[in-house]
Amino acid sequence: PTKAESLLVRHTKSAGRQVLLVSGADDRGLMYALLDIADRVSWSNTTDEPFVHVRDTSEEPYVLERAVSIYTMQRAYFESRLYDQSYWQRYFDMLARSRINSFVVIFGYENGGFMAPPYPYFFDVAEFPQVKLIGITAEQQQRNVAAFKKMIEIAHAHGVDFTAGIWDHIYRGGVQGGGIAGASEKADKPTEGLVWGVTAENLAAYNKAALRKFMEVFAEIDGIQFRMH
Repeated sequence: PTKAESLLVRHTKSAGRQVLLVSGADDRGLMYALLDIADRVSWSNTTDEPFVHVRDTSEEPYVLERAVSIYTMQRAYFESRLYDQSYWQRYFDMLARSRINSFVVIFGYENGGFMAPPYPYFFDVAEFPQVKLIGITAEQQQRNVAAFKKMIEIAHAHGVDFTAGIWDHIYRGGVQGGGIAGASEKADKPTEGLVWGVTAENLAAYNKAALRKFMEVFAEIDGIQFRMH
């Protein structure tokens, strides 16, 4: 196989022995082949013929990018996964077996203001000391950076590209409140769990500086999406 992610499986013989030839054009192709074989081996009810359900095949992807996305709308739920490495191991195991090769974490989006914008959840920007996530400590920011980096690392270990989707860059209430009772009133005052200090005057300059730092802190990331209406 030569095309990206393509694979080949063949039953053959060598020196009078039954041999299973497994080949991939790249790491992903080989991984997909081996995962499929492992699954089919589990179907066999005899140790004498473990490969009885393994079929000869030659495959290449019809759809080149096969992605799923998650959102960070609800902080407690997002963090229950963010800090759980065993969860991500199981999750990306599933994506690899399903031949998903792209994963997007979407920050923001009509969520009552959490992660709007996402940068202060991970770090402060020295040039804009007034912009902060109310209530977060430097230690918590460091923990968030380490956990997010680990998520990226686990994704890559499973052949999955990792993209950050950035939706809201400032919180002003209204539709951004996501229908949460009282959410819009919190946009006008410092509120625990929300970003404070981004204004119409510093919006562009802050987000430009913060995005630059985000890409330095998370240099492992494969892509950035700007999601907007």
